[in-house]
Amino acid sequence: MVILTDNKTMKKIIKNCAIIFALVSLTSCQPAENDVIGGTINSNDFTHMTSMEWIAQEEVTANVAAIFEMAVEKGYIKQEELDAPNTTILCPTQYAINRFVRRHNSVNHQKEWKKFYPEATEWTIDMMTEEELQMMKMYIFPDAVIDRAALEGDDDGVELQSLPFWRTVNKPNPAYNPDDKDSKEPQYLYTPEYAEYEAAMAVYNEVKGRFDLWAAYDDAVELWNEWNTMTEEEKKDYLLQNDNIKPTEPKTPKTKDENGNEVEVVRPTQTEEQIEELRPATKPEQMYQTMVVEERQTVRLTLDPTNINGNAAYEGAGIPGVGYQYSNFLLSTPEIIHALFKRGNNWEVTPEERGKLQYEGNECDQYYCMYISDVQTSTGVVHAIYVSDITYNERLHSHTLLFYGSRADDAKL
Repeated sequence: MVILTDNKTMKKIIKNCAIIFALVSLTSCQPAENDVIGGTINSNDFTHMTSMEWIAQEEVTANVAAIFEMAVEKGYIKQEELDAPNTTILCPTQYAINRFVRRHNSVNHQKEWKKFYPEATEWTIDMMTEEELQMMKMYIFPDAVIDRAALEGDDDGVELQSLPFWRTVNKPNPAYNPDDKDSKEPQYLYTPEYAEYEAAMAVYNEVKGRFDLWAAYDDAVELWNEWNTMTEEEKKDYLLQNDNIKPTEPKTPKTKDENGNEVEVVRPTQTEEQIEELRPATKPEQMYQTMVVEERQTVRLTLDPTNINGNAAYEGAGIPGVGYQYSNFLLSTPEIIHALFKRGNNWEVTPEERGKLQYEGNECDQYYCMYISDVQTSTGVVHAIYVSDITYNERLHSHTLLFYGSRADDAKL
């Protein structure tokens, strides 16, 4: 059966159907209270684990946590320093570890570690030195929780100082002032070759010292005997030629034994030529005098806009009108936390200042954006540092693990 209706009635029916359909659709789109995709609701973005636990469970930082754990096991870092409350951790990532290992295995650096691990075919993380493990403290900033909120409205950023760590400075004949409590006494880096050289030098110095003492004594005896045979005129002439210094009767060389008793120095049986043969060859190349100093890493954290244009999709390479465009996409420019590591005596805040020093120079500050920012943990905040902000895909500067080496060191074995 066909029911005929006029146009007015038909329009009314269509309008009512549209309203009903819209109401049904709206109701069906309302999520239930328990409809949560991907985990649980966490209103304050807080993770119920320590900073080290969080670093260990993230794939991109898990191996960094293993390095921290190795430093704790060997006594170079205390566990309580890692887990202290109100601590900010700037954590390198796996990308930095990959580069750190690659640079150790480079042509420029393989000779260094092969002296100590000649049987190894390549350098691995478990071969990190005491100094390198101690320097992991440069990423631990106690007594300050610096997150995104702490940086908002602070255009100049916030400066932090890390836990103190020991570092050797390879400088020949470093200045040492025993009256200055902050002046560290010069020390030597020990290598197997140096230990052998030092033992040989100890024998040479001991025998040579005894020989010199007795040689001087014999010369003094000869002069004393000659003086006693001189006439008065000869003695006057001698005194005029020697600034009126009269020879004194020589005494047998003496020293003290382990009990403090004075004993005669044993006269060496070797000739001067034989003693000189005891002197070891020239010093090994890898033996050098160093200073061991206590340092803190200074870093400046800032909250900055990214270099992504607010009107472009990421698929559009940051260019408006290119790539996939969505309505209201990125109406505001996203912000990101940056870390500027101070490498010398002065800050190099701008790219121009850093460029003048060459980006990987020893004195050049290192500027990084974060892989992950302001992760709230039960012990503080974690920032996972990632890559230089010269360009956002610039991984040539992912050497944030102890800032080891340079791009020139990236040659493979």
